[in-house]
This record gives sequence, C-alpha cells and structure tokens, in this order.
Amino acid sequence: MDAIHRQEHACINLEEALLNLGTAIQLLTQFSMDSMLDLLPDNAQADEIMMQHYRDMVKICGSLQLTKENLNTTWNKSYGKGNGGTYWNGDLDDGRPRGNMPYYCPNGWVRFSLNVCSDNNFDKKYSDWGYLYHGTQGKFVGSILTSGLRGSKGLCYCGSEESAVYFSPSIEYSGHPRYSSIEYNPETRKWIQLVLQCRVNPIHIWKIGGETMCCKEFGINVDKNVSNNALEVLIKPNAFEPKTGHKFLRDAVVCTGVMMRVSNKHPLDIDFWWNQSHSYMKRWHLLEFKVDPNLLNEVKRKRYIVSHWKRCDNIRFFFYKAIGDP
Repeated sequence: MDAIHRQEHACINLEEALLNLGTAIQLLTQFSMDSMLDLLPDNAQADEIMMQHYRDMVKICGSLQLTKENLNTTWNKSYGKGNGGTYWNGDLDDGRPRGNMPYYCPNGWVRFSLNVCSDNNFDKKYSDWGYLYHGTQGKFVGSILTSGLRGSKGLCYCGSEESAVYFSPSIEYSGHPRYSSIEYNPETRKWIQLVLQCRVNPIHIWKIGGETMCCKEFGINVDKNVSNNALEVLIKPNAFEPKTGHKFLRDAVVCTGVMMRVSNKHPLDIDFWWNQSHSYMKRWHLLEFKVDPNLLNEVKRKRYIVSHWKRCDNIRFFFYKAIGDP
C-alpha cells in the first residue's frame, strides 16, 4: 500500500489544524526545555543558558500566533490532495536550488511557518539550503527550534558528548512515534504529532546513512520517495564553546517551520508505515499505549480529575479538570 493511500485518514485541513495550535505550543515548550536540560553541563553557565533558551522560546511561541506581524502566514500550508492542499509528485521541480537536495511533498501534514526573516533576506541567506526533518522527541529539539532566532549564525547546541545531530529527508521517518510522540488534545478530540522542518546547509552534511529502526528485519519500506538506505542525515558539530563545554552547529541548521499531523483516529489505527506489521509494532512497544479518549466522559460523570489517568511513554494527556464538554 503506497504512502499516499496510507495518509488518507490524516487531516490536511489548515483551519482544523489551527485549533490545535495552543496544544502544539505547550508541547514544543515542554519538549524544548526538557531537551536543553539533558544537554547542559553541570556548571555555572547552565542557568544562564536555560534563561536565554526560555526567552527564545517565548519569542518562538509569540511567532506562532495568528498575526501577520509575528507569523509568516504566506508560507503556512496544508499538504495533500483535497481541502485546498498543496501537492506534487516526486522531487519538487520549481527552479529553486535547495543545495541539490530533493524536496518531497509532506503529504498529510500541515506547516506553521516561523518568521525567520523577511522573504527577500531568506532567499539570500538560505536559498541553497535543503529541507530536512527532525522529530520532537530528540534531545536537540530545543536548540534546533530556537536556531532561527540567531539569524545567519543558526547556532544549534549539541552538548559536550555528542558526535552528530540526526535529520531525515523523510517526514514519514521522522513521524515514527519514537521520534514524534502521539499526543491527544481533549479540547478538539484530535490526535496530533509534531515534527520540525529545517533548512540545512549541505556543506555541513557529514554522512548519509540507512534507517536504524529495524525496518529491514521486518521487510518494511518507509517512504516511496527515499530509500531505506538514505533515511538518516548526520551533521557533526563544527564549533566549540570552552566556557560551557558545548559543541554546536554554526551556519548549518535553521528551523523554519513546525509540521503538524492531525487525525480523528488514533494513529495506531491508521495505516502508516510503522504499523504495517504487528510484530514490528510489538518490537517498538507500540501496542501498549492505546488509551480510549472516551474515558474523559466517564471521568466527568464520576467527577474525577483527568490527571489521575496513567501517563504512558508514547502518549501524554494534558491535565484538565473534567468540567464541561472537552
């Protein structure tokens, strides 16, 4: 079954996705702060770095509001057939260089564009940088997300022990629950996943490698556009800050958009590549994390608090008091 058919159940309506933007902001803030805590050295510089990151995240959250001044709404798009979505087959052939890196339609996803700089300046700085994706579960999500605030420097902290930062040309690969957790929004009764869309300077690509998600073992093909042998792109840190012990990427990565996939059904009930095989799902412990969202009605009737629900590794519920219709 090809990738287009597998995503027919995923929402590609921009207006519907906007209803989940508040939840996305909460998630991004949580993911980014947690990831920075994992990277920081245990020294006097840590508090200063965390405060700066918090200020950066406030700016990022502000740039995701629905105002023309703060959000580059021109480049907000839904991708896929129907509902006014943007769609193309194969590598996009629009005359833009993108570092000779292919750009495939992120079918079934919606992009919220970050206002990195003016369109004219963006073309001057980043026209020859290609598109790659990074999941929101990784330890680098915070520094990658705020890299766009650093202008042409595009700094991305990597920590003192890391040897490379991983990206993928396939948003479907980055959308595996290991990289992009499955979240339920009780306000809209929708399931969402988030992935970062980045522009990457191709001269800093260190290595292109095959998938590391055991797909070969189970005979699974991830993406019809990208070979399983080319699903991971590694970029090594190219600079070092002796005061903090941080390695980082300079002039290499800039986060330009937040990608969101929204669905009415739990993603484990949709025919994505990572649930083609029951054995494969069992291998990644994806069978244990189904929670019935209708529990909320039962909770409301019994006047319990939603925070009593069990927290699972792959799914989080935001904590609301069960008052009114979610």
